[in-house]
Amino acid sequence: MEHEKQVEVVKQALELETQIQVLEQFLPEERAETYAEPEPRPPVRQEAHYAEPPIRHGCKVNWLLMLGPAGITLALSTFSNSAFLVWMFALTLFVWVPVYYFALYRKQKAATIERIRNSAEYQQQCTAARMATNRQQLDFDEAYTKAKEEYDSVLLPRYQAARSAWEAEHQAQIRKEEQELAQAKKELAALYGETRIVPAQYRRVDALQYIYDMISTSDYDVRQAIEYFDKSQQRALEEMRLQEQQQANALAMEQNDLLDRQNSIAEKARRDANIAAAVGAVQRHNTNKTIKKWMEK
Repeated sequence: MEHEKQVEVVKQALELETQIQVLEQFLPEERAETYAEPEPRPPVRQEAHYAEPPIRHGCKVNWLLMLGPAGITLALSTFSNSAFLVWMFALTLFVWVPVYYFALYRKQKAATIERIRNSAEYQQQCTAARMATNRQQLDFDEAYTKAKEEYDSVLLPRYQAARSAWEAEHQAQIRKEEQELAQAKKELAALYGETRIVPAQYRRVDALQYIYDMISTSDYDVRQAIEYFDKSQQRALEEMRLQEQQQANALAMEQNDLLDRQNSIAEKARRDANIAAAVGAVQRHNTNKTIKKWMEK
């Protein structure tokens, strides 16, 4: 095959392989894409809640009446130291105070609240509060009705139309690219089958790019370009192995240095222990000599 023909064949093969690679990479991503705009949320109907008007009963604890007896008995017991007065103080504090609060004050407070609740004035306040609640509910319902009408007639149809248009365009784009992929594979298979100048193991983008760059800028043919490609691959493999070996050697050296440091530390510890043992032996010997001389006196 003429050189120009080889260049053209390899160029077509490279273009088709690149096209197939790109389509096969991006088609799954495009199939997984979804419409980006979120669906509008439907309006929510608010509810007005009626709350009873607060009742201001005006009842107050009579602290003098509740704590006065206990205070008086406490003062008297302080001055007289009478056991009876102490007992009376305890009785007024732990009996009278609860009786006053729960039996008198709470009862009076409950009766006052009930009287106010049944009064015409308070009932008018309740009626006014219910009317205000009803007016607020009417406002809420009116706002909800308008929002619902806009949602049903404008927002949701506009969203559905935009989504339908996008999905139609999206599916059309996917079908187009699927057809392009099938056509590229068909043309590439026919090209390889008819020309048979590129062996199967070199029918990939990186190899075809190398071969095309070489034969399109020189007089080398495909066979010679493949030989140089193999050599470049072998050099790259050897460089990679060399780098791996260098990394392994560097790691081994680091491990050896670490082991040497550990051994040095251990040796120093042993020397220090031996020195300490020798010093101890000398000190014990001197101590024994001193004791012996002292005992011989």
